[in-house]
Amino acid sequence: RITGLLEHPGIPPVHALGTLPDGRPFLAMKLIHGRTLDQLLRDRPDPAADRPRFVDVFGQIAQTLGFAHQQGYV
Repeated sequence: RITGLLEHPGIPPVHALGTLPDGRPFLAMKLIHGRTLDQLLRDRPDPAADRPRFVDVFGQIAQTLGFAHQQGYV
């Protein structure tokens, strides 16, 4: 519900949320194609490989969290 109030390029929109018949919660959100950060980090030949790219990713995550914090949610 909160992400629906936060319009930011780093926060994917959630289209629906609810409960499955067995009681488990679910959410339906925008599909984002690509590999996870975990996969990208594991696939590096060594820890220093592509460091500027990952520093940039970290900065983008920090900016997204900063935006949510400014809105009073984090």
